Amino acid sequence: WHDRLFEYAENGILIENCHWGSAPPAFPTKDWCPWSYYRTSVDISAVYGSVLHNLQSTIGPAKNGLSRPGCWAYPDMLEVGLLKSDTESKSHFAAWCIVSSPLILSFDVTNDDQLDTVWNIITNREAIAINQAWFGHPGTAFYTSSEMVSVSR
Repeated sequence: WHDRLFEYAENGILIENCHWGSAPPAFPTKDWCPWSYYRTSVDISAVYGSVLHNLQSTIGPAKNGLSRPGCWAYPDMLEVGLLKSDTESKSHFAAWCIVSSPLILSFDVTNDDQLDTVWNIITNREAIAINQAWFGHPGTAFYTSSEMVSVSR
């Protein structure tokens, strides 16, 4: 079905699998992935513990080679600007960049006040360059605890 869909798209399309990392077929295989990106987690919320929980859902796909160009695993959209602090928003954005997650904003981008508060975060060229570069493996966690997830690329 997806091959036929691509034939009709003049400018390309993106296909998302939003099965929250649980409903079959939730994950691709090394040989099969009909989606551009797929969710690995439950819905995220604007609480930093939720960010850490969802970030950890990318570990399995990364370790098994299931997040790659054309088939990206992602732990839900960004809560940047909706968290308690600027520090939480910055580390959230950086973590999503490191794990090669699609950078999908979850706030009203027509709200200039909100956009202004996060502009320096979401336009960080160095972070975006890390997100867009492919080194043969997405970044993943190398240390986790109930309070912290350390990620590396």
